[in-house]
Amino acid sequence: MISTRTEGRILHADQLIFIDVAITGENGIVIGNRDTQLTVKVEGAQLLAFGSARPMSEENYQDGTYTTWYGLAQAIVKADKPGTVKITISGEGFDECVETISVD
Repeated sequence: MISTRTEGRILHADQLIFIDVAITGENGIVIGNRDTQLTVKVEGAQLLAFGSARPMSEENYQDGTYTTWYGLAQAIVKADKPGTVKITISGEGFDECVETISVD
C-alpha cells in the first residue's frame, strides 16, 4: 500500500508542505526492497518537487513521477492561498492514496 505522512493537518498559505511517501505492508512497516514508480497529482496547490534519494536516476523532480528508493519518496507542495489541498499518489499495483490538507 502507499502511505503518506505530513507535518500537520492545518498549514498556512505560502508555507511549504512536505509529504513523506512510503510503500508499506499491511502492518505499516516500510517495504524497503520494493522500489516502485509513483505519480503524484496535486489540486489546490503547486507541486514543487517529487522524488527520492535514488542515486542513479534520470527522472526529473518536477515531472510528478519518480521511483522510490528503499520504498520511500517525498513530495514538496506550496499553497498560495487558503483552502483545501488534495494530493493523490498512485503506482502500478497499488490503490490510490489521497491526502487532504487544510490551508489557512
